[in-house]
Amino acid sequence: MRVASSRLEWNETQPCKVNKLESRPELQVIDLGMIRKKLFDPGPSATKIREAFGIDCSLIGRRLEEEIFQRLGQTEKDPESYTRLTRDVYRAAVRAIGSSARSWSRYCAQEPRLEEVLCGFEPERVIKLDKDRTRGQILQLLGGQSATRDANAILSWAMRLNARPDEYRRLLQIRRSAIEVLGVECLKPADAEITALVAATIGMPSRYQEERWGQDIKTPGMRPVLASEFLRNLGWSGFKPDRHVERLLAGWFGIGEHDRQRAKKLMAPLALSGAPTLNFMMLAVLGIRTSPPGMQISRVDQLVWLYGAYFETKRSQSRMRRCT
Repeated sequence: MRVASSRLEWNETQPCKVNKLESRPELQVIDLGMIRKKLFDPGPSATKIREAFGIDCSLIGRRLEEEIFQRLGQTEKDPESYTRLTRDVYRAAVRAIGSSARSWSRYCAQEPRLEEVLCGFEPERVIKLDKDRTRGQILQLLGGQSATRDANAILSWAMRLNARPDEYRRLLQIRRSAIEVLGVECLKPADAEITALVAATIGMPSRYQEERWGQDIKTPGMRPVLASEFLRNLGWSGFKPDRHVERLLAGWFGIGEHDRQRAKKLMAPLALSGAPTLNFMMLAVLGIRTSPPGMQISRVDQLVWLYGAYFETKRSQSRMRRCT
């Protein structure tokens, strides 16, 4: 794995740079062995991670890794093989919104209290609460510059799910439709690619998608990246290209013409378009393509995210650039 600094930052309004000279993309694979060693072997990174997640200081190596992923709660499951209750969908949405733009450790510390404020994540009870008081409680628990927007989105999700308790069924319908359409095109999409397409559909729907699935198809407080996290919280396989993941993948491999063409081929049959959606899809395709065979895509994504958040941070990369 080629570890290098990246000058690209996630920006949904600007297209990613494309390396048109990329060759043999199938040979590029994320070095999970190196990532695991840097994160979970005894050292400063393992200490920071244990402190952030509130984990016993004796855990290292694979035991530490498994404890972290149990707490993240994104084990992949077949979306069709189990039923998701409305409160499960609400919890997945709240967790995606609440952990965005703030440290995971901060959200984890506040989640039990947030669950209490939101009546055990039961939307039908939340909508009966005093809206202003509940918003104020959420604001206090979340904190940060986006707290007001996030609190409003969390309350909007309660109203959405109360009005449409079959929301998970609609997500499955969107997923099945994508599989069917892409099957006709003989594109053979991976499960994680389907998740990215559903995230794009509900996070930044085209006019066609709104006409087909309803004007309310757009998820409150979510664009494609956050919608991808929401689906992963429901157990769907996916690669969420947030700022940490995007920075590392772009630095290690570059965004190749192969990724652009694959993203466009996946988007076209579903009438998805626009530079922000293409950016998101290219990065998701890159992450899926460079994941080691046989690994759960969500687990690979989490390892890369941890590496960018706790080891090769943006600050450490800036120091490396000044020294070279």
